[in-house]
Amino acid sequence: MTSELAHEYVHFKSIGDLVNCRGTIQNTKEKIKPLYDANEIMGYQLLLIENPIDVEEKWIPNNFEEVTKGKFPFVYALVQPVENNPIDFERLMEELDYIRVDV
Repeated sequence: MTSELAHEYVHFKSIGDLVNCRGTIQNTKEKIKPLYDANEIMGYQLLLIENPIDVEEKWIPNNFEEVTKGKFPFVYALVQPVENNPIDFERLMEELDYIRVDV
């Protein structure tokens, strides 16, 4: 789902903690899936990045390094919002402790 239109985020509170990363993915999915089901976002992908090999295999750009400071694992989220949607999606992601890395 990686595309020019997808917004890319790193969850900063779970960096370096595998158990927390897995919980973060579940929690984020619970918040985002209803938006997808209601067609309020076009798509999303939540990736557990455990090591540099995952970065290469999942084609993750290096824009995450400023947030992660080289630590693994971390959660990388791609979300493609619907244009002109009144939902403040950036705020939702901030409330879920994500930092946007593609800007």
